[in-house]
Amino acid sequence: MLNIVLPVIMLIATGWIFKLDSFFAVSLLVVSSVPTAKTLYIISKQYQIYEQQMGSVIFSTTMYSLISFPIFLKIGTYLWH
Repeated sequence: MLNIVLPVIMLIATGWIFKLDSFFAVSLLVVSSVPTAKTLYIISKQYQIYEQQMGSVIFSTTMYSLISFPIFLKIGTYLWH
């Protein structure tokens, strides 16, 4: 869900509120669309806290990003070409 909400917020913020240059706007859109970092699982495993939950978060954000990333990338290139 975060892979959908955060890029929409970035679209609004970079395009209409801050009116950033196209390079920075698309960069922020790409960064906000990628899944959660896998290193968080390693850290949670090392400290033995929230290991299973972190694995679920990483899996779900990766699955969402398989669909949402190409869509938001296409929107970004359409808006800032």
